[in-house]
Amino acid sequence: MREFVANIGGRQSIALLPMNKGSRKIVHELAVAFNLKSGSKGNDPRRYVTLTKTTRSGIINEGKVRALMKRATRGSGREFEGQKKGRPRMPEHYEGDEVGKEAPAVGESNIGFKMLSSMGWSEGVKIGGESSIGIEVPLTAVMKKSRLGLGATRT
Repeated sequence: MREFVANIGGRQSIALLPMNKGSRKIVHELAVAFNLKSGSKGNDPRRYVTLTKTTRSGIINEGKVRALMKRATRGSGREFEGQKKGRPRMPEHYEGDEVGKEAPAVGESNIGFKMLSSMGWSEGVKIGGESSIGIEVPLTAVMKKSRLGLGATRT
């Protein structure tokens, strides 16, 4: 919404992607905080929100935006209050899956990369220096979902 409001010479209205009732409610409330006109169109599950600029668009009630975002993201892992079916889910990992193995390398703008570089590290060198027994490749995590202790197996 901030980008839409800030784009002065751009489009006067936009249509958002379809979303569920709880998400649409939050978007409508945010539209009020951004001084935008909002409306819902279509039928479930393809119902979507349209936002239109007004003469007051750009005057943002930051306190209301903060309160709405706080309310929208709290709770039992739900993205928006009232959201149930159709919410985006994180990929399911299973016992023994390796996580992070396929992760891309961090860029030079990453704070961790900058910190290591400032301490003399360079790409391709073990952490701790050439003579070190440090790691050569990034760590991966192996998922553990059972309630058994580390290293324990079922017999």
